[in-house]
Amino acid sequence: MLVRPIHPGDLIGVEGLPGQPEQQSQTRRTPGVEAMGVVESVGANVRAPHPGQRVAVFPALGTWSDFVVVPADLAVPVPDGVSDETEALMLVNPLTLRMLYRATENALRGQAGPVLQTAAGSSVGRLVSAAAVRHDLQLINLVRSTSGAEKMRTLYPSQPVIATCDDDWRGQVRRHTGERGVQVVLDNIGGAMTQDLAELLADGGTLISYGQLGSGTTPLEALPLMARALTVRGGRYCAG
Repeated sequence: MLVRPIHPGDLIGVEGLPGQPEQQSQTRRTPGVEAMGVVESVGANVRAPHPGQRVAVFPALGTWSDFVVVPADLAVPVPDGVSDETEALMLVNPLTLRMLYRATENALRGQAGPVLQTAAGSSVGRLVSAAAVRHDLQLINLVRSTSGAEKMRTLYPSQPVIATCDDDWRGQVRRHTGERGVQVVLDNIGGAMTQDLAELLADGGTLISYGQLGSGTTPLEALPLMARALTVRGGRYCAG
């Protein structure tokens, strides 16, 4: 193993879920489920990949170790022109994008949007932005800092980008959505921010939660689910 991404899901495996009792275990498992590396050796009946070949692997438990044994069909050969860092992220993040895009389509039910995403500067967030350009999805991006906002505007000039460090970031979102409000929120932050995101949703809107990068908590009963016919969905988390 040469490069291993650290996903929030990996950290949950190490630290446990916030607010959950610590679980004691007699056995410790090496973290990590995704990585890239070079094939050291293969089994007797394995035709591909071959020793010396660069591959990406997923799912493969224990990828934070120096060596890992995986089934040959889970080791995906990668062209020489792909960097090690890109290769290490090439399997999980596209799966996450596909899951989020499908969930967004279902939530929009043929409407045009708009869709708001948090953590837009993350690797998954940038994939969502690229897909939005390709599929003409009306996307509004939230990032934490002014510098992050400038980077996203350079990458995707057609998409509004708002830094949540601004005191009026909620007002900026409302100015971009007008009276319609946000139809769908793709949220990788969670925590205390969930309350603000729910308030930005239009009546009947959907919040899709797929990460826990934020701090604090928002009790479910604090959200106006019934009064405004809001839906909260848990997207199966793959990456960050």
